[in-house]
Amino acid sequence: MSVIPSNRPFLPLAGPLAAAASGQAQATVASSQSFALTVTTRDGDTVTISALQNAAATATTSKSALAFQAQEIEGMGVVVRGELDAEELAALAALIDDLAEVGRAFYAGDAEAAVAQALALPDYGPLASFTATFVRSEYVRLQGQHPLPAGLATPPPN
Repeated sequence: MSVIPSNRPFLPLAGPLAAAASGQAQATVASSQSFALTVTTRDGDTVTISALQNAAATATTSKSALAFQAQEIEGMGVVVRGELDAEELAALAALIDDLAEVGRAFYAGDAEAAVAQALALPDYGPLASFTATFVRSEYVRLQGQHPLPAGLATPPPN
């Protein structure tokens, strides 16, 4: 049960780099997704869950070489203060399942559906309150150096 989907596609890097046949180009694509949940039970117990997923890829090309580097970092943390009984655990599991659906919509880029799903969440009995935060960011950078065609490299005569 993952709130953050693991099948995030990277933008294709080959297209911008193919144009570098006569120069140099670099393409960087990065994405970050995070989720945080804080729950307080009616008994006063608190549960905090956080998850983070970062991924980045960089491709550099020139006339004679192509280099590619990729990195992915994932992490998750859970902190429980107090003792959760079976009823609280069941309610927490139901909440996490429902928030996973909200997260799938949000991380897929459908904020409207995510908000609609979040507003339709039911009462979770033994859970007094919760706060959920979903964050998604993407970064794309394309940089290139290409020589001008011979006719454009010389300034026109006056």
